[in-house]
Amino acid sequence: MDVNREKKGNIEGVDPGAPENPKITKKIIYCTLITSGIFIVIYLLVINEILNLRNFLN
Repeated sequence: MDVNREKKGNIEGVDPGAPENPKITKKIIYCTLITSGIFIVIYLLVINEILNLRNFLN
């Protein structure tokens, strides 16, 4: 799990348990792909009138 207990330096005011490399770019890409997939599924359901909120409200 990329755990390195021996840090190179301590910076005052920083959580000692915080990762040196949080891999934020990787997390942004994963999040974007997952939410895009969900959006595409909902979009296709609405376009094909399988998911129609007007029918649910009446």
